[in-house]
Amino acid sequence: PEEPFECSEAELVDLLQQQPLYRLGGLRCYYFEQTLNQGYFYVNGEECEVDPQLTDIIKTLCNEQVLSFEMLAPGLQDAGFLTLLTEFVSQGCWYFAA
Repeated sequence: PEEPFECSEAELVDLLQQQPLYRLGGLRCYYFEQTLNQGYFYVNGEECEVDPQLTDIIKTLCNEQVLSFEMLAPGLQDAGFLTLLTEFVSQGCWYFAA
């Protein structure tokens, strides 16, 4: 098995500026319209919460297989979202191809 990918939040942002993130095949990432405006979404059945103002970022995260820096830039300004995204990358839910 491969070693877990570890990076800091600053390193994640730097890497994102150089290359896109890919969603792991089979990863379930979804939201419900009823709770989206409250900032709730789900990754592999686990409830996640971010600032309710990030509904567009939640939709992007859940709907896109490949994520660029430009797509995520508004969310990267939010400390809670950046921490959560860093955890997802460290867990292998999203990964860098190179």
